[in-house]
Amino acid sequence: FALAGERSFGMKWSFSKRSACPVTIRLYRLLQRSANKFEKRTSDGAILLQRPLEENDWGRHAMFRLSQPSETNVYEILRLFASWNDGMDEWHFDIAKNIHAKLPPQTCDTCWTTPKNLQEAVRIAFRTEYSLESAALTRIAILAVKQTERQQNMHRLSSFATTRQVRVTATSRCIGTSNPSSHFPPAVVPDVLRSKYRFAYRVRIENLSNDQHVQLLGRYWEIREGDDLLSEDAVDSPIVVDAPETGAVGQLPVLRPNQVFEYTSGADLGTSRGSMQGHFYMAVVPEDAVCLNSGDDVDNIQESDKFEAVVAPFPLVAA
Repeated sequence: FALAGERSFGMKWSFSKRSACPVTIRLYRLLQRSANKFEKRTSDGAILLQRPLEENDWGRHAMFRLSQPSETNVYEILRLFASWNDGMDEWHFDIAKNIHAKLPPQTCDTCWTTPKNLQEAVRIAFRTEYSLESAALTRIAILAVKQTERQQNMHRLSSFATTRQVRVTATSRCIGTSNPSSHFPPAVVPDVLRSKYRFAYRVRIENLSNDQHVQLLGRYWEIREGDDLLSEDAVDSPIVVDAPETGAVGQLPVLRPNQVFEYTSGADLGTSRGSMQGHFYMAVVPEDAVCLNSGDDVDNIQESDKFEAVVAPFPLVAA
């Protein structure tokens, strides 16, 4: 096979005997092409790999350290893949054993990377000697193809914007519908009780600064229903949520340099398509500032220190 013997990170790699069957080689080629087909949505072409949005994520929040694409080790990508799929312990062990290194510990389930790093991760995975049978390796390769397709879809349903070194990423997913009341015939169901499309959205707020501390104070959303709603020519007025001092999911976190705050919330729409956009009310705060909860006093923050971190429009689309 033509790729056998290529060098990767200073080591010689070739397809393992159990990986080098026609099916897995075709899957390898498909993954290599797919890794390079992510739409360029950021100025540097970086890709945010993230755990799929689930219905029970609604209301969750977390903080962790920011990892830049240039810092992302390809083995971190492999670790994420193992953590997103069940029954991967033996595969994970073989990867670590063959590279003579322990895969990075799991600190979060998201990372920025590049198409080049994705392709390198695929090469390493297919050139590892496994104790698994060929059928199991083929199953894992199929999982990788599905996971790549899922990541590409999440990438398409995301928006990215940076304001004063605060980068905001928003990603959506339709998680189902709510059914109308059974007490009414379909023809006379009041609008308020008609079926709604339920969308979950995950927002990731990153402090890219090396010395600036910022605090999330509140949020502003414009939610639109229907087609072509990312256009400014939309006819219907948006639903507006303006909450400048209640944070997000009850939290007013302080983001230290290179810290990330991530949360998941949701919206119900009367149509299968829509969009959201808005901004977060933010403020530059002293180093000793503390995280607050919704309802805590924020009057001591100077108006001159406040700014709005843009959330670029992102689609809400039911599959």
